[in-house]
Amino acid sequence: MDTGFVREWALNWLKGSIIGYMRGEITLNNLLGRIKRCLKSYGVMLSDVKVLLDLVTWDPALNLGPPEERRKKLDPLLRSLNELMKGA
Repeated sequence: MDTGFVREWALNWLKGSIIGYMRGEITLNNLLGRIKRCLKSYGVMLSDVKVLLDLVTWDPALNLGPPEERRKKLDPLLRSLNELMKGA
């Protein structure tokens, strides 16, 4: 299977998962597990995750509230990712 396709699939999965987290449909632990899986198995880099977080924060088409509200919702995720990277 094409690794580029798998990586793109994983990035789309993560984007949808982050949006689900923002909407309260996915728990923080579930999202962190998906991120870890993508980092380990699908060629996704931490920088890719950060780009997705920026996209979710600033894309008005997602209709998730103002960017300040989005950043507030993402704060626990960002803290957990920082802790995750310290332990890696």
